[in-house]
This record gives sequence, C-alpha cells and structure tokens, in this order.
Amino acid sequence: MQSNATWTPPRARLRPGSADPMDVSVVVCTYNRAPSLGLTLRSLDDQVTPPDLTWELVVVDNNSADATRSVVDAFAAAARVRVRYLFESRQGLSHARNTGIAHARAPSSPSLTTTCARGPDWVAGVATALRETGAHIVGGRILPAWDHPPPPWLLARPFLRGPLTIMEHPVPGPVVEATPGSPARLGSQHGVPARVFDRAGLFDSRRA
Repeated sequence: MQSNATWTPPRARLRPGSADPMDVSVVVCTYNRAPSLGLTLRSLDDQVTPPDLTWELVVVDNNSADATRSVVDAFAAAARVRVRYLFESRQGLSHARNTGIAHARAPSSPSLTTTCARGPDWVAGVATALRETGAHIVGGRILPAWDHPPPPWLLARPFLRGPLTIMEHPVPGPVVEATPGSPARLGSQHGVPARVFDRAGLFDSRRA
C-alpha cells in the first residue's frame, strides 16, 4: 500500500493501564512459525514513517512450542520499533487477535500473519488510508514470493488465488458490497480502527 499524502495523526487513545498513547498498533499473531516470524519482524523494523507517527509492534504468541519467544526477544533487543510480546494460551487466531487488540495502545490496529513481509511504507500507508477514507477496514495486495515458478494451471485459474491468500488487485478503491472482480480483504493483512471493535465487538473465537 502506497500513499503520497501527508500524515496527520488522529487523537491517539490511551487504554486503561497503558503507559503511552500510540497512533498505530501493529498486531502480529503467530503459532509455531519462528523461522518466518523473523522475516516478518525485520520487514516491520524497516518501516519508514513520518516522525510524528508513533507506532508499536505487538506480537501475540498463540501457544507456540518452538523458538518463537526467543526470536521475539532477540529481535526486540535490537529493534528500532517498540516491541511488546504477549502469550495467548487459548488456541485459535481469533483468540490471538482479540488479545492483541485488547492490549493495543492506538486508535488503529493493522494485523498481520507471520508469513507476511511488508514494504517499507506499509504502516504509514495503512494509517493514512484509514484516516483519509474513514473506512471500517482496509487491506492491500498480497503477493507470493515463489520459491519456484508457479504452475501453469494455477496461473490459468485466478479463482484459486483467494484460497492461497493471493490478492493481486492493483487499483485502490472502496468496496461497499462485494461483487465478482472486486478486491478482497484477506486476513493475512488488514487494518481496522478501534471504533469498529468498540461498536461491533471482537473476532468470534468460535470461527477460528
């Protein structure tokens, strides 16, 4: 997601018990994916943001049994961005997301899975898009990093890309009601303002 607009920070919120207000809280949920988690975290530490945009990184460990905690600790020790580690023992992505949202210190909370690496303008782009559009949720392109060329049968069947979490729609635009050919908002990366959770509630833990 790219934007040439100037960032104007909204009124940052401060949750009860929080130490500092933030403009954006990036929530990364992970489960037993220590190797790919490192790639995601490094891409977030490489973010280029305006000096007046304050943001934090919240990593939610969803009961991992691998080296996830060690990866986060090593990253946090040298990272430029503020990092917080949370452990959620209840299994399921919705539980992990809800834990991250509950501890977020910002009025918007972009969410990622641990297989995603972001471009250097992603945080600023999500923040700007939420502020300028007033959208209830924003998403962006999700492109695969192929280890080998994709098979011809996949290239010939675009309808199979959604189940593989591939979203290649190149043109930004609003989606009021999903129609064939409209861009999809996939769970691998999206941004949601806190007011949406305040009004609609958190993720349904019965579904994931």
